[in-house]
Amino acid sequence: MNLDFILAFVIGLSLFGVIVGFWWFKKTKAKVSVAEVNTNTSSEPGLRELSNKLKASDSQDEEIILWLKKSGNPKGWTVDDFKAAKVSNMTIYGLGGFGLIAVMMLLTQMWVLGIVAPLVALFGAWFGYGQPKRLLTGKAKKRVLHVQLTMPSLLTSVALADGAGYTPETALKVATDELPHGTLKGEMQIILQLLSTGSSLSAALANFRTRIESPMVEEFTQKIYDGATTGQPLAKAMTDLAEVAFHDRAAAMAMAAKKASQKIMFIVVPGIILPADVIVLLYPMVGSLGEALG
Repeated sequence: MNLDFILAFVIGLSLFGVIVGFWWFKKTKAKVSVAEVNTNTSSEPGLRELSNKLKASDSQDEEIILWLKKSGNPKGWTVDDFKAAKVSNMTIYGLGGFGLIAVMMLLTQMWVLGIVAPLVALFGAWFGYGQPKRLLTGKAKKRVLHVQLTMPSLLTSVALADGAGYTPETALKVATDELPHGTLKGEMQIILQLLSTGSSLSAALANFRTRIESPMVEEFTQKIYDGATTGQPLAKAMTDLAEVAFHDRAAAMAMAAKKASQKIMFIVVPGIILPADVIVLLYPMVGSLGEALG
């Protein structure tokens, strides 16, 4: 009877943690919007200085906004949503992990698991607290990779448009229209939107450099900025960059193929070995559960 009461209490505590975590996340509403920085001043700093200024984070909220920008904000989060996700995940993973180990301990009567339960709870809380940041980091890396794969098409189109006599701003618009749908096309559309709303070219390009951190993006934006401010032709510079971009794309595709093969091995091998191990490990617990229910 005492065992049944303790088991019910542990399960209830775990469910309570999961419910509280979801409730906390849903209850917290947005107060800080993630908007693009529109710097439109008469005396404007250079592109590199402005980009470094946008990347600088003087507070935790600014750092969160920066990461939301880099990831493309796939979930539509705001700063408060991000903070709520960290707290709710910490609660769910922490209490959920503790409850799982506690239930296994009570059903199998392996009391040594009582030492493991608090450690699992701490690890779960730590893992859950950092999960939103890892999610944004992964999305940001994928966006950089996609831009790297599609950058040669943009550079080639800009070079052709510049050779046809278009201004750098118009060349960007022409090249954007020819891009396939994806991360880079979306980023170019943001630049054009900022320009259409009165933002300067340097501010629009600096925002792009903030969202996509890549040496190729820095070179590209600097060439566009120099061409717009000094009148230098872009065709030769874009063609040279395109050759480098093609080489980088080949290297990125090779690296992606290597990682894909490693993931397949990581999934297939455990998929063959683990089921038998799980059956052996869980058999005593299933037997104890049957006896408790009987």
